[in-house]
Amino acid sequence: MPAPFGIAFPPHILNLCSSSRFRPVSVSLTSRGFFTGKQLVDGPLYQVWQASMELPPLERALWQEIESVVTRAYDNRMPFLVFDPMRQKPLGAFGNTGSGGALWGDDTTWGDGTLWSEEYFNGMAAAENAPAGRDSLLIDGAPADQPNVSVAGDVVEINGFLYQITNTTNADGLGRVRINLRPRLREGVVVGDQIIAFRAMGSFYVKDPSSFMITRNSYTKWGSASIEFVEALP
Repeated sequence: MPAPFGIAFPPHILNLCSSSRFRPVSVSLTSRGFFTGKQLVDGPLYQVWQASMELPPLERALWQEIESVVTRAYDNRMPFLVFDPMRQKPLGAFGNTGSGGALWGDDTTWGDGTLWSEEYFNGMAAAENAPAGRDSLLIDGAPADQPNVSVAGDVVEINGFLYQITNTTNADGLGRVRINLRPRLREGVVVGDQIIAFRAMGSFYVKDPSSFMITRNSYTKWGSASIEFVEALP
């Protein structure tokens, strides 16, 4: 199963958002009966990311840029690569690591020998092979015995898919932690696959560009609006 793809939603627009909401929602997959034409529910509930973003009053030029980007992608059925502007950096310790900098408080470095700093470093990776459908994953690369490597509610990107971590973890003596994930793994993971913590992105379609309505606030400022997204699954 190929990982999602798309064009990056302009980061400077995402950073203008006044609020956002990203959440996995349980839905039933459906199909239409060949003979009756009736819609049928297929299998168990499936978790799909949905997102909404609120934009404050902006200059007209910015609104026109946003409208152009959104409608063009919708017309071409091209998904966007989107990160949560309110959750760009995880609360867990692995959101505050980078090369160059100081030793951790226990005089250790990261598993690959790099030092802690205030930069963003996606230095953690899968420490086991895991099939699609698994709801947890062992990862390594943290300092030995580091507390709060991940915090429940953090989001990460693995092989192009977005996941929410549902447990707070502490590293063991080898710098490993087991994170619980929702939704379940979209595709299999192998040892060494990178865990992206900073600006973790998923692939999303705009739900309905007709709901993207601009109101006039003044001659130069235009009113607030919202954009709705739904996860693009392969």
